[in-house]
Amino acid sequence: MTGIAKGLDTQEGRSPRRSRSYKAFLCFASVALFVLSMLGSVFAEQPGKTLIVVAHPDDEYYCASTVYKMAVQLGGTVDELIITDGEGGYRYSTLAAAYYKKPLTSEAVGRKELPAIRRREAINAGKVLGIRTHYFLDQIDQHFTTDERDGAKYGWKSDLISSRLQTLMRKERYRYVFALLPRATSHGYHQAATALAGSAIRALPIALRPVLLGFDTNSARFVPSPTELFRHGIRTTGLHLTELPNLVFAMPCRTRSLSIG
Repeated sequence: MTGIAKGLDTQEGRSPRRSRSYKAFLCFASVALFVLSMLGSVFAEQPGKTLIVVAHPDDEYYCASTVYKMAVQLGGTVDELIITDGEGGYRYSTLAAAYYKKPLTSEAVGRKELPAIRRREAINAGKVLGIRTHYFLDQIDQHFTTDERDGAKYGWKSDLISSRLQTLMRKERYRYVFALLPRATSHGYHQAATALAGSAIRALPIALRPVLLGFDTNSARFVPSPTELFRHGIRTTGLHLTELPNLVFAMPCRTRSLSIG
């Protein structure tokens, strides 16, 4: 009995040799799984270049997890074009006022201070998400509205925005453009930003046109309808980014492929 006891691992009921082999196998399996996961990232085809087109600093949060996956984990290139300076956010700056110790909910103070604050925040967020370059067009952010014509009404230079978009798209040859799904109930500036992105894409030669994807957190069915900015209407195809080539991840929010005009 003593001889048998000496030959067994009393805690596991295995011989010392078998116990060592078992632990070695677990160690090897762990290393192998790690190596395979790393190889999968290395040999996965990069998702190509993407341009985010939004109205306000911080609107990229609609697609933040997707951008992080594409830029940081898959090594793709993501840029962001932000149309307004975000000064109209003073109405919602109660927490920011406490954080920055400034009366940012005052219209005079908020409109003066928020553009620089929100620009810094967008750049800092971009460092985490892997955004390569931010393009700030500094158009006026007047107020919340559901009217997509309001931006131009209060001073947006639509020709300048369209020109910058087309120039970037021609130069960078983006594969995708991310925008916000233009629901009639959403912020009018979001709708206008998406319309301008779609218009810029339509102005390009077919071979240079990126895929326009609309991001949305609303679970309600999206029914596109023609408006002044979307004169030709919008055709949509519901999809997850897992259905697009070389993008192997699930979406935390609904995504639509948009075809304008």
